[in-house]
Amino acid sequence: MAGDGNDSDDLIVQAFKAYDQEGKIDSKMFTHALMTWGDKMTKAEIDDIFGEFEIDEDYMIKSKDVIGLFVAVKEEPKAEEPAPVVEEAPPAEEDEGDAKKKKKKKKAAK
Repeated sequence: MAGDGNDSDDLIVQAFKAYDQEGKIDSKMFTHALMTWGDKMTKAEIDDIFGEFEIDEDYMIKSKDVIGLFVAVKEEPKAEEPAPVVEEAPPAEEDEGDAKKKKKKKKAAK
């Protein structure tokens, strides 16, 4: 890829956000920008990069995919919710004779 990578990650993210439209970037406008301003990219470089993206029927790319490719995105640690406590009733201790009687009663009730 062209360039020396001297820009900070924050600056690069801000640059991509300038093209953000509701979480997506217009791939045609983005191609024009990459080939026109700054460290200009070649068509081959752009084709290589765009191979990493899913481009929808409106020629839009998810902004997070673009930013994730160009910048090492730090994931924020998610606050873990405590797992709900499931209390299970201990199995009732029955002798074998009582268990058979209950099964017969269930069948008769149906």
